Amino acid sequence: LWAGGRPGEPPGAAADWLASVWADAMRFAGCGLLRLDTPAARMVGGLLLSDPPACPDALRAAARNVAPERPRVKLYMVAKFPKLGKCKTRLAATIGDEAALSFARSCVADLVDRFGGPELEAAMASGAGVARSILFSPAEDAGPYRAWLAECCPARGSHWQLEPMRASANAASAAGRLGAVLGAALADAVAEGYAAAAFIGMDSPELSVAQVARAFDAAQDHGRRGAWLAPAGDGGYVLLAIGAGLADPEAAFYDVAWSTPAAFATQAMALQVAGAAVRFGDPPLPDVDDIESFDALAARAHEIALGPRLAGFLASRSPAQGSSPTADSAAPAAAPQPTER
Repeated sequence: LWAGGRPGEPPGAAADWLASVWADAMRFAGCGLLRLDTPAARMVGGLLLSDPPACPDALRAAARNVAPERPRVKLYMVAKFPKLGKCKTRLAATIGDEAALSFARSCVADLVDRFGGPELEAAMASGAGVARSILFSPAEDAGPYRAWLAECCPARGSHWQLEPMRASANAASAAGRLGAVLGAALADAVAEGYAAAAFIGMDSPELSVAQVARAFDAAQDHGRRGAWLAPAGDGGYVLLAIGAGLADPEAAFYDVAWSTPAAFATQAMALQVAGAAVRFGDPPLPDVDDIESFDALAARAHEIALGPRLAGFLASRSPAQGSSPTADSAAPAAAPQPTER
């Protein structure tokens, strides 16, 4: 049929017809690829829209020359900009407002530097690039917050965007205020094309680059429906990473018992109900919310890897000052901090 055509048609007519069908199909596919607007899609789509369309061998050759797109992930730190007397209030009731403020600013500055450089990208098996944002409120604190980052963290503070907290109205009743904020941030990251998003607080100073990298890699497993949840010693959690493949990202935070010893367990259940394949960090890491956890951190400070500002703050305090509400400390100026668990 290919050589001689159908009865009554000149030789080669079938070949011409098939070539026309091929051209139309390739142009249709090329238009679809161009709408994806990625480097690989643009290159292959352009070949398909050429006249005549590229043959399969040419397409395969072009595909081999296009480097695969590097996935992108987003790291959120939940950290309100603190004001004197309004941050780490449970801790401040014992060590005093000034010391609590110094502790908060030391923690945030150390985490901005720890996770603000190329070490995090280098530690991920996926090779993903990282975008970084600080979730804060109220929105009018953006100016002072940005100025503090520039002063205290001049090398890496600019690597972090400031994003005012916003809560999705349709998720607030099921997720609570904090869950609605985290759900809205995750939904935004998915809409922006990130492969996964992770959330940390500012009061877990032992959290390492390796742990966050491992969480991001786990979240991108299972068709980007993975999740990684790292427990805190008080029943909460210090790290959560979620892939972008969930059907309803905001549902990952429904019915979590925030600020209770059941926060970790109910968060794990919410992730599973939302369709995530959950893995867990181990062992639990401490977060510092009260004098007991603060004193425990201070007692172990010489044994663990803390950031330079927090290590200096703790070293500047005598053992007697650990529980003294009159103790002040010298530490970096101005300050931020996230929501209390």
